[in-house]
Amino acid sequence: MIGFIRSDTHNKKTEIGYWMSQYAQGKGIMTKCVKALCHFAFEELDMNRIQIKCAIGNTPSSNIPKRLGFYFEGIERDREIYAQDTFRDLEVYSLLKNDFYSI
Repeated sequence: MIGFIRSDTHNKKTEIGYWMSQYAQGKGIMTKCVKALCHFAFEELDMNRIQIKCAIGNTPSSNIPKRLGFYFEGIERDREIYAQDTFRDLEVYSLLKNDFYSI
């Protein structure tokens, strides 16, 4: 599952969220999907900025923006509730339209 979330057309920015079952991971499928969605966002939707957020420690998820040339911007502390009212931190990655075409 993959899609745009929290899109802001006025400021030309969006976020990509994704989830993949464990049996399908490690085959490059999601990396190809994220790349295609980036192309669509920049070309068809005229976005300028795409953001991806991943839970700290979710290496398979955070490897995707790293492979695609996203910039690590930092950590959002206690960003989302995880389980039983415990919070987890998220890594934040971004890609600008100019970055995408220079890769």
